[in-house]
Amino acid sequence: RPQEILMTTFTNKAAKDMLFKIMERTNQIPPYVGTMHSLFLKILRENVNLLFPSKRFTIIDDPDKKKIVKNILLGKQITANANNTKYLLGRISKFKNFGIASETLRQSQELNLEEEKYLEMILEDEIIIIDSSVKEKFISLYQSYQDILKTNNLVDLDDLLLLTHKLFENEAIRKRYSNNFKAIMVDEAQDLNVVQMKILNQLGRENICLIGDDCQNIYTWRGSSNDLV
Repeated sequence: RPQEILMTTFTNKAAKDMLFKIMERTNQIPPYVGTMHSLFLKILRENVNLLFPSKRFTIIDDPDKKKIVKNILLGKQITANANNTKYLLGRISKFKNFGIASETLRQSQELNLEEEKYLEMILEDEIIIIDSSVKEKFISLYQSYQDILKTNNLVDLDDLLLLTHKLFENEAIRKRYSNNFKAIMVDEAQDLNVVQMKILNQLGRENICLIGDDCQNIYTWRGSSNDLV
């Protein structure tokens, strides 16, 4: 049945195409067909009371994120220029896409070799000049950013993935969705990143079908890797 299928891809256009084809064949609207972010947003809204005491949250866009980060940098007596802002937002995004939440980090913590390898890989695409204190104080800055979001019931797009992964750590919730999905199909699987793979592994019961082409991986900057699949 359409409601027992989780089908996802990476573009709205492809997701709509899949949706319409299923509707034409079944005369039903499948509730879990769409992009990763749209599907996980739906699941978060279905369980909002478990993650947000206020039972509501607002998704922020890039201008909102930049404003928050600039205020954090200024509060730490760090120049809030374009490069510092871009670097900090980029690194926060990469951490989230690798499934690394701010609350799991300690200020004195050294990143392990695996994490360092990923960070070198995703930062080498562009050379920018930043204040060294942005890198030195990254954990504190990341935690400040998340504290502001949490206090104001805000989430960014990367949080849709990270919070879904956190939600499925609740065994009862995970089993409810896992048992519901008889088949999980992922298009463009070469573009999956670490936290997306973690979510699929949480849901999967040897019922996952991945479709992809390792020659078309275009999201390495976001943490995707052919090695993951």
